[in-house]
Amino acid sequence: AVVTGASRGIGAAVAAELRRAGAKLVLNARSEAGLHDVATPGDAVVTGDLTQAETRERVVAEAVARFGRIDLLI
Repeated sequence: AVVTGASRGIGAAVAAELRRAGAKLVLNARSEAGLHDVATPGDAVVTGDLTQAETRERVVAEAVARFGRIDLLI
């Protein structure tokens, strides 16, 4: 699952629930510090603004490289 806005609020809560359900996570937010507060060792972390094409490409590339596919995008 790719969770955007994962560094705080709803995104962080969704990431925590998906992790408890056994999902493999790619976490994205603009703030690297915030993401590392939420991430666990098994998660992929990609910082950057999703309004930028390069960031979107990195998120997808990381998800596919690490987990083989994307099943859910939040």
